[in-house]
Amino acid sequence: MEIDLRAGGAIAQPKTEGNIRIVDTGLSVEGAPVSISSMNGQLSIAGNHLQIEKLEATAGGGKISANGSATYGKETNFVIDLHAKGVRVRPTGIRSTLDGDVQLNGTPEKSQLSGRLVVDRLSFQEGFDLATFMSQLSDDSTVSAPSQFATNMNLSIAVNSAQNLSLASSQVSIAGSANLNVTGTAANPVILGRIALTSGELFFQGKRFEIESGTIAFANPAKLSQC
Repeated sequence: MEIDLRAGGAIAQPKTEGNIRIVDTGLSVEGAPVSISSMNGQLSIAGNHLQIEKLEATAGGGKISANGSATYGKETNFVIDLHAKGVRVRPTGIRSTLDGDVQLNGTPEKSQLSGRLVVDRLSFQEGFDLATFMSQLSDDSTVSAPSQFATNMNLSIAVNSAQNLSLASSQVSIAGSANLNVTGTAANPVILGRIALTSGELFFQGKRFEIESGTIAFANPAKLSQC
């Protein structure tokens, strides 16, 4: 980072002005489905106001960018727009490529992340095992307590497929489309909506099942129903 800041005024209430440049920075968080590299940008500071003039990075082989502003001090608030193009993420057992535009706004005590994500491609990771995948989905093991910031962040994100998606591995092949909404909070997200299956087959516990059509409905915040 390159920092150029100037402070003036009274010691009790100093006025700070200047710029912060971020140069070729990387960020990786344990357990996160994607890491960030080649982050470059510039932030300007004037008093208690921070402005993101430009912020771009590489993530999962795609591009992400951000712009917005924040006011800090006794009354902290922020409005930040995030954009993603061709970003590959890897949740458990699956690779997906996403485009999206979301906005985070509010305060540390009450914020909202809203916008839209478009799933362009899906594929299974090498060595994908259906039984292991299903056991992980139903795992109720205790996880670490979420941060207060995540608990106070409400979600309103539409997740749609760009086209009819197809996934295939040695154990399962399915085709279909998704129309979902992620609500709840960042600490406790809730998925609502439907996934329409148009064809496919799967091998499970030594048996072969052929899918002609079907719907996976996320209609209850606490339960996944199928029809």
